[in-house]
Amino acid sequence: MFAFVVGFIALFQGHIKTFRINDKKAAVALLVVASLMFIGAVIMLPSSQSPSTASTTAAALPTSADTVPASSQTTSDPATAISQPAPNAVRGILSPVDYWRQTFAPDTSNDCVAEGENQLNSQDAWRLPGAALACAQDPIAPIANAWNGSIVSADVYFNPHQDAAGALAAATALLPADIQQIGTYDGVDTTAAYPNGSCHTVVYHSDAAAAAVRQTQPTWADPDKVSITLYTGNTTPADGSDSTYVPTDVHLAIVGIGGENRGADGTVHC
Repeated sequence: MFAFVVGFIALFQGHIKTFRINDKKAAVALLVVASLMFIGAVIMLPSSQSPSTASTTAAALPTSADTVPASSQTTSDPATAISQPAPNAVRGILSPVDYWRQTFAPDTSNDCVAEGENQLNSQDAWRLPGAALACAQDPIAPIANAWNGSIVSADVYFNPHQDAAGALAAATALLPADIQQIGTYDGVDTTAAYPNGSCHTVVYHSDAAAAAVRQTQPTWADPDKVSITLYTGNTTPADGSDSTYVPTDVHLAIVGIGGENRGADGTVHC
Protein backbone atom coordinates (compact mmCIF):
# COMPACT_ATOMS: atom_id res chain seq x y z
CA MET A 1 0.00 0.00 0.00
CA PHE A 2 2.80 2.37 0.89
CA ALA A 3 4.72 1.72 -2.40
CA PHE A 4 1.55 2.19 -4.43
CA VAL A 5 0.86 5.62 -2.91
CA VAL A 6 4.45 6.81 -3.46
CA GLY A 7 4.40 5.67 -7.08
CA PHE A 8 1.07 7.39 -7.65
CA ILE A 9 2.46 10.70 -6.32
CA ALA A 10 5.61 10.45 -8.46
CA LEU A 11 3.60 9.74 -11.60
CA PHE A 12 1.48 12.88 -11.26
CA GLN A 13 4.43 15.03 -10.25
CA GLY A 14 6.25 13.97 -13.43
CA HIS A 15 3.44 14.73 -15.86
CA ILE A 16 1.52 17.60 -14.32
CA LYS A 17 3.39 20.17 -16.46
CA THR A 18 2.05 18.66 -19.74
CA PHE A 19 -1.60 18.91 -18.77
CA ARG A 20 -3.93 21.69 -19.81
CA ILE A 21 -5.29 24.00 -17.12
CA ASN A 22 -8.35 21.86 -16.41
CA ASP A 23 -6.25 18.73 -16.51
CA LYS A 24 -3.81 20.33 -14.10
CA LYS A 25 -6.62 21.08 -11.66
CA ALA A 26 -7.71 17.48 -11.77
CA ALA A 27 -4.15 16.34 -11.29
CA VAL A 28 -3.75 18.53 -8.25
CA ALA A 29 -6.93 17.08 -6.80
CA LEU A 30 -5.67 13.57 -7.40
CA LEU A 31 -2.35 14.51 -5.85
CA VAL A 32 -4.17 15.70 -2.69
CA VAL A 33 -6.10 12.45 -2.53
CA ALA A 34 -2.89 10.48 -2.92
CA SER A 35 -1.30 12.47 -0.11
CA LEU A 36 -4.20 11.72 2.19
CA MET A 37 -3.89 8.04 1.30
CA PHE A 38 -0.21 8.23 2.21
CA ILE A 39 -0.96 9.74 5.62
CA GLY A 40 -3.59 7.07 6.27
CA ALA A 41 -1.12 4.35 5.37
CA VAL A 42 1.42 5.71 7.85
CA ILE A 43 -1.16 5.81 10.65
CA MET A 44 -2.18 2.22 9.96
CA LEU A 45 1.36 0.88 10.24
CA PRO A 46 1.53 -1.87 12.94
CA SER A 47 2.98 -1.12 16.38
CA SER A 48 6.64 -1.77 16.87
CA GLN A 49 5.83 -4.02 19.82
CA SER A 50 5.00 -7.54 18.71
CA PRO A 51 2.16 -9.53 20.29
CA SER A 52 4.62 -11.93 21.83
CA THR A 53 6.46 -9.04 23.52
CA ALA A 54 3.22 -7.60 24.93
CA SER A 55 2.13 -10.93 26.35
CA THR A 56 5.55 -11.42 27.90
CA THR A 57 5.32 -8.02 29.59
CA ALA A 58 1.83 -8.75 30.97
CA ALA A 59 2.95 -12.09 32.32
CA ALA A 60 5.76 -10.39 34.21
CA LEU A 61 3.38 -8.16 36.20
CA PRO A 62 3.10 -9.19 39.88
CA THR A 63 -0.08 -10.93 41.05
CA SER A 64 -1.85 -10.45 44.36
CA ALA A 65 -0.31 -13.71 45.57
CA ASP A 66 3.16 -12.28 44.92
CA THR A 67 2.49 -9.16 46.99
CA VAL A 68 0.90 -10.83 50.07
CA PRO A 69 3.45 -11.23 52.88
CA ALA A 70 4.23 -14.82 53.66
CA SER A 71 3.30 -14.27 57.32
CA SER A 72 -0.33 -13.53 56.35
CA GLN A 73 -0.75 -16.70 54.29
CA THR A 74 -1.82 -18.86 57.21
CA THR A 75 -4.68 -21.21 57.86
CA SER A 76 -6.49 -21.91 61.11
CA ASP A 77 -7.54 -25.22 62.53
CA PRO A 78 -11.35 -25.17 63.09
CA ALA A 79 -10.98 -27.35 66.17
CA THR A 80 -8.48 -24.91 67.67
CA ALA A 81 -10.73 -21.95 66.85
CA ILE A 82 -13.60 -23.54 68.79
CA SER A 83 -11.59 -24.63 71.82
CA GLN A 84 -9.76 -21.29 72.03
CA PRO A 85 -12.22 -18.57 70.99
CA ALA A 86 -11.00 -15.13 70.02
CA PRO A 87 -11.37 -12.45 72.71
CA ASN A 88 -14.34 -10.94 70.88
CA ALA A 89 -16.14 -14.29 70.45
CA VAL A 90 -18.13 -13.41 73.58
CA ARG A 91 -19.41 -9.87 74.12
CA GLY A 92 -20.40 -9.60 77.77
CA ILE A 93 -21.72 -12.84 79.19
CA LEU A 94 -18.70 -15.13 79.75
CA SER A 95 -16.39 -12.12 79.35
CA PRO A 96 -13.98 -11.04 82.12
CA VAL A 97 -15.13 -8.14 84.23
CA ASP A 98 -12.34 -6.04 82.72
CA TYR A 99 -14.16 -6.28 79.38
CA TRP A 100 -17.25 -4.76 80.98
CA ARG A 101 -15.23 -2.02 82.64
CA GLN A 102 -13.53 -1.10 79.37
CA THR A 103 -16.66 -1.35 77.21
CA PHE A 104 -19.55 0.09 79.23
CA ALA A 105 -20.01 3.21 81.31
CA PRO A 106 -19.92 2.57 85.08
CA ASP A 107 -23.01 3.05 87.24
CA THR A 108 -23.80 2.60 90.94
CA SER A 109 -25.19 -0.24 93.01
CA ASN A 110 -27.80 2.17 94.36
CA ASP A 111 -29.33 2.48 90.91
CA CYS A 112 -29.66 -1.31 90.71
CA VAL A 113 -31.32 -1.48 94.12
CA ALA A 114 -33.70 1.30 93.12
CA GLU A 115 -34.89 -0.85 90.21
CA GLY A 116 -35.64 -3.72 92.60
CA GLU A 117 -32.36 -5.65 92.45
CA ASN A 118 -31.01 -7.43 95.52
CA GLN A 119 -27.72 -6.42 97.11
CA LEU A 120 -25.77 -9.46 95.91
CA ASN A 121 -26.54 -8.85 92.26
CA SER A 122 -25.89 -5.12 92.63
CA GLN A 123 -22.18 -5.34 93.33
CA ASP A 124 -21.29 -4.17 89.81
CA ALA A 125 -23.33 -1.85 87.60
CA TRP A 126 -22.96 -0.44 84.09
CA ARG A 127 -24.96 1.65 81.64
CA LEU A 128 -25.38 -0.10 78.32
CA PRO A 129 -25.88 1.65 74.98
CA GLY A 130 -29.47 2.90 74.94
CA ALA A 131 -29.37 3.63 78.70
CA ALA A 132 -30.32 0.17 79.98
CA LEU A 133 -28.83 -0.65 83.39
CA ALA A 134 -26.85 -3.90 83.81
CA CYS A 135 -26.34 -5.27 87.31
CA ALA A 136 -24.16 -8.25 88.26
CA GLN A 137 -22.24 -9.94 91.02
CA ASP A 138 -18.64 -8.89 91.44
CA PRO A 139 -16.11 -11.47 90.18
CA ILE A 140 -14.83 -11.99 93.73
CA ALA A 141 -18.18 -13.54 94.66
CA PRO A 142 -18.06 -17.37 94.88
CA ILE A 143 -20.19 -18.06 91.81
CA ALA A 144 -18.28 -15.58 89.66
CA ASN A 145 -14.93 -16.72 90.98
CA ALA A 146 -15.76 -20.24 89.82
CA TRP A 147 -15.74 -18.81 86.28
CA ASN A 148 -12.26 -17.27 86.50
CA GLY A 149 -13.58 -13.78 87.02
CA SER A 150 -15.99 -13.84 84.08
CA ILE A 151 -19.56 -12.60 84.37
CA VAL A 152 -22.00 -15.39 83.54
CA SER A 153 -25.27 -13.63 84.37
CA ALA A 154 -26.49 -10.05 84.33
CA ASP A 155 -29.81 -8.43 85.17
CA VAL A 156 -30.67 -5.70 82.64
CA TYR A 157 -33.25 -3.11 83.67
CA PHE A 158 -35.18 -0.84 81.32
CA ASN A 159 -36.49 2.45 82.60
CA PRO A 160 -38.58 3.50 80.78
CA HIS A 161 -39.87 0.03 80.02
CA GLN A 162 -39.38 -1.51 76.57
CA ASP A 163 -41.37 -3.86 74.40
CA ALA A 164 -40.04 -7.39 73.94
CA ALA A 165 -38.26 -6.59 70.68
CA GLY A 166 -36.39 -3.64 72.17
CA ALA A 167 -35.46 -5.56 75.32
CA LEU A 168 -34.16 -8.53 73.32
CA ALA A 169 -32.13 -6.26 71.06
CA ALA A 170 -30.33 -4.79 74.06
CA ALA A 171 -29.90 -8.12 75.82
CA THR A 172 -28.65 -10.11 72.84
CA ALA A 173 -25.85 -7.55 72.41
CA LEU A 174 -24.37 -9.10 75.56
CA LEU A 175 -24.39 -12.60 74.03
CA PRO A 176 -21.97 -14.07 71.48
CA ALA A 177 -22.45 -12.87 67.92
CA ASP A 178 -23.05 -16.42 66.64
CA ILE A 179 -26.24 -17.07 68.64
CA GLN A 180 -29.11 -18.91 66.98
CA GLN A 181 -32.55 -19.01 68.59
CA ILE A 182 -33.64 -22.56 69.37
CA GLY A 183 -36.67 -22.12 71.62
CA THR A 184 -39.08 -19.84 73.47
CA TYR A 185 -40.95 -20.67 76.67
CA ASP A 186 -43.58 -19.06 78.87
CA GLY A 187 -42.61 -19.48 82.50
CA VAL A 188 -44.74 -19.40 85.63
CA ASP A 189 -44.28 -18.36 89.22
CA THR A 190 -43.81 -21.31 91.56
CA THR A 191 -45.05 -19.70 94.76
CA ALA A 192 -48.55 -19.10 96.10
CA ALA A 193 -47.63 -15.48 96.80
CA TYR A 194 -47.80 -14.53 93.12
CA PRO A 195 -50.27 -16.89 91.44
CA ASN A 196 -50.42 -14.71 88.33
CA GLY A 197 -46.69 -14.19 88.04
CA SER A 198 -45.17 -15.16 84.68
CA CYS A 199 -42.20 -14.54 82.39
CA HIS A 200 -40.93 -15.31 78.90
CA THR A 201 -37.65 -17.11 78.13
CA VAL A 202 -35.77 -17.20 74.82
CA VAL A 203 -33.01 -19.81 74.45
CA TYR A 204 -30.12 -19.62 72.00
CA HIS A 205 -27.38 -21.95 70.78
CA SER A 206 -23.82 -20.60 70.54
CA ASP A 207 -20.60 -22.39 69.59
CA ALA A 208 -18.58 -19.51 71.04
CA ALA A 209 -20.37 -19.85 74.37
CA ALA A 210 -19.79 -23.61 74.39
CA ALA A 211 -16.06 -23.10 73.85
CA ALA A 212 -15.81 -20.49 76.61
CA VAL A 213 -17.81 -22.62 79.08
CA ARG A 214 -15.73 -25.75 78.43
CA GLN A 215 -12.51 -23.87 79.11
CA THR A 216 -13.61 -23.15 82.68
CA GLN A 217 -16.25 -25.80 83.48
CA PRO A 218 -15.67 -28.84 81.22
CA THR A 219 -18.52 -30.84 82.78
CA TRP A 220 -21.13 -28.08 82.56
CA ALA A 221 -24.43 -29.36 81.12
CA ASP A 222 -25.55 -27.78 77.83
CA PRO A 223 -22.52 -25.50 77.50
CA ASP A 224 -23.78 -24.23 74.14
CA LYS A 225 -26.96 -22.70 75.58
CA VAL A 226 -27.48 -19.09 76.63
CA SER A 227 -30.80 -17.47 77.42
CA ILE A 228 -32.75 -14.30 78.11
CA THR A 229 -35.78 -14.21 80.43
CA LEU A 230 -38.10 -11.21 80.24
CA TYR A 231 -40.22 -9.81 83.09
CA THR A 232 -42.77 -7.05 83.21
CA GLY A 233 -42.12 -6.55 86.93
CA ASN A 234 -39.32 -8.08 88.99
CA THR A 235 -38.21 -11.51 90.10
CA THR A 236 -39.06 -13.11 93.42
CA PRO A 237 -36.58 -15.07 95.54
CA ALA A 238 -37.93 -18.53 94.69
CA ASP A 239 -37.73 -18.70 90.87
CA GLY A 240 -40.69 -16.38 90.57
CA SER A 241 -42.14 -13.28 89.01
CA ASP A 242 -44.14 -10.72 90.87
CA SER A 243 -46.18 -9.70 87.79
CA THR A 244 -47.88 -11.13 84.76
CA TYR A 245 -45.61 -10.89 81.73
CA VAL A 246 -46.82 -8.41 79.10
CA PRO A 247 -44.78 -8.39 75.83
CA THR A 248 -45.27 -4.66 75.33
CA ASP A 249 -44.10 -3.82 78.88
CA VAL A 250 -40.67 -5.24 79.80
CA HIS A 251 -38.84 -3.97 82.86
CA LEU A 252 -36.19 -6.68 83.35
CA ALA A 253 -34.19 -9.08 81.20
CA ILE A 254 -32.03 -11.70 82.89
CA VAL A 255 -29.20 -12.65 80.52
CA GLY A 256 -26.95 -15.61 81.20
CA ILE A 257 -25.63 -19.05 80.46
CA GLY A 258 -27.90 -22.11 80.38
CA GLY A 259 -31.28 -22.83 78.86
CA GLU A 260 -34.81 -22.58 80.20
CA ASN A 261 -35.40 -23.10 83.94
CA ARG A 262 -37.43 -26.28 83.73
CA GLY A 263 -38.63 -27.76 87.00
CA ALA A 264 -39.05 -31.41 88.02
CA ASP A 265 -42.75 -31.12 87.18
CA GLY A 266 -41.88 -30.33 83.56
CA THR A 267 -43.03 -26.71 83.64
CA VAL A 268 -40.75 -23.78 82.95
CA HIS A 269 -40.19 -21.63 86.00
CA CYS A 270 -39.41 -17.93 86.13
